Amino acid sequence: MLFLPSIRRTVLALFVAALAAAPVAAGAQEPATGTASSQRIVVMEWAALETLLALGRPPVGAADAEGYREWVGEPALPETVAGVGSRQEPNLEEIARLKPDLVLSHAHLRPLKEKLAALAPVEEITFNGTGGDAYATVVECTRRIGDLLGETGKAEALIASADETFGQEAKALQSAGLAGRHVYFVRIIGPNALRVHGKGSIADTVLSRLGLTNAYPGDVNEWGFALTEPSVLAEDPDAAIVVAGPVTDEAMASVFATPLGKALPAVRAGRVHALPITWTFGGIDSAKTMAHAIAAALTGTDR
Repeated sequence: MLFLPSIRRTVLALFVAALAAAPVAAGAQEPATGTASSQRIVVMEWAALETLLALGRPPVGAADAEGYREWVGEPALPETVAGVGSRQEPNLEEIARLKPDLVLSHAHLRPLKEKLAALAPVEEITFNGTGGDAYATVVECTRRIGDLLGETGKAEALIASADETFGQEAKALQSAGLAGRHVYFVRIIGPNALRVHGKGSIADTVLSRLGLTNAYPGDVNEWGFALTEPSVLAEDPDAAIVVAGPVTDEAMASVFATPLGKALPAVRAGRVHALPITWTFGGIDSAKTMAHAIAAALTGTDR
């Protein structure tokens, strides 16, 4: 199915996370082993990959490179970047062939850290899945990568650009009379299954910075979302629904064109919006993309 990498991948990713040692905040991880001279970098996770690209330091290899192109998209991944297996099961032989001088890994791959360290120095930088304030962790991880590569100025400029984007989009929403609007931010998993992003998620922070209110008040996992049925979206009848992309028309219909879906207040009021590519576990650029997509959808514009 095109509307999510697959339930199997989701389950596998959470299984790997469960096998790892307890997730830790970015600031509590081990000291950096890379240096500003690191040129041949292999990266295991999309948020770190996105950050390298945004800082102008493309890696030589990346886990699930094709998936990044489909689900994250920007910054664009050069064709010269080699794929090194999946994010859950990296190809150690391919990594060795690339002869990296640094591997950027994360806490959820900690069971493989010893094997990765046999190939190159490993720096563990975990953007997501640690609980707490995910966007604050993204900012901290961006700074760590900037420090690691001698790109501190670029990292700070990237962070500042997000603040500017949030402010601009918040003004557009306010001008449209949408300040304070309640919004559900979801991704479709299947006809009767959604991820709804709640407190602590990147989406939650983006909504807040836009002057909007997250309509989902319920419990979430360490990734900032809950797996729910579409009926949950009726609990706040005045809320809009934005659906993270890429999402197909068929996937939208499987949730919102059913008898239950048609009965949802947001559907009846025409307040359901499919977004373009919007990666919910990304870095600074993904948060900027999310902010623009939400504001454009709610205001009915494409600025």
